[in-house]
Amino acid sequence: MESAIAVIRKISGRITETTLPPTFPLLIPITGPEAYAFHAKTLAESEDLYQPFTRDRIIQFAADIKPPPYANALRQTNLLRREIRKVFLTMVLLITSTMPNPAESSADAKTFDPVGLQNSSPFNIFGLPTISVPCGITKSGLPIGLQISGAPWAESTVLSLARAYERATEWHKKRPKLGSM
Repeated sequence: MESAIAVIRKISGRITETTLPPTFPLLIPITGPEAYAFHAKTLAESEDLYQPFTRDRIIQFAADIKPPPYANALRQTNLLRREIRKVFLTMVLLITSTMPNPAESSADAKTFDPVGLQNSSPFNIFGLPTISVPCGITKSGLPIGLQISGAPWAESTVLSLARAYERATEWHKKRPKLGSM
């Protein structure tokens, strides 16, 4: 990530650190039920379209969420949407790692850990354009992602920096060795 930030500093000429309002684990009561609602019909009609691990994650993630925590999380999310947009009064783009920890192979991912989503899911729920681009490879050969997020309706700015980053690096051309996963 530090190398990726150095490249972005060269591209943009300026980087400023900021702190975002805390969002995790507030979003868990929203993402689980909404993911399940989106996939429920397909799961009921054709569950074989899902790998067992993915199917079980969708079901498990939503199973224990009751209406009061969901409603409270929605209310808090609306307040956080206002707060996160204030960040863009002084920032053009936000750069974060896509995941808080290095990726693990599907063979190693025995249980679903929602903490892995803490860097990416808030931007989705807040309606902020975000893209993840490769910025490195772990010692085990899995990709590391750099996440670029922008203000509402700033898709072109997000995509412009992502493309400039890809032009300045070769990470998007590297592929993990899938046979060894």
